[in-house]
Amino acid sequence: MEAQKNIGKWVALSVGLALILGAGIYGVVKLINRDKDDSIVDPLATGFPDTQNLNSTLPTDKNKGFTTDQIKQMQSYLLEIGKYYNNQVIIDSIQLTGGIDGNLGEGFETAIIEARDKGYLVGYEDVLLRLGY
Repeated sequence: MEAQKNIGKWVALSVGLALILGAGIYGVVKLINRDKDDSIVDPLATGFPDTQNLNSTLPTDKNKGFTTDQIKQMQSYLLEIGKYYNNQVIIDSIQLTGGIDGNLGEGFETAIIEARDKGYLVGYEDVLLRLGY
């Protein structure tokens, strides 16, 4: 009877260790695969986004003299930086405050500040320079 208890303990211990080891390996594989997402491109290396067709609307004082399309490109650029660096503050500040709407606002400013604070960009002017403005 004692031998059966010991065998049961060893089986339970082995199964538990196998589950823990399997979960650990699964987590590492998921972490590695997350960093290899081909849909996310380094916006700093590629010159994202395309800067053609910039005159769809007239610049306004509210938008600091930029057209709606220019602002959409800046917002898209910041969103891509947020995705590339997996920075939820940048992603949320663009997506949850109007998205790529072509209006400068609090979300855009929050994204710029976060990107600057994390060292992804120098600041507002850096986005403009990278986009060719």
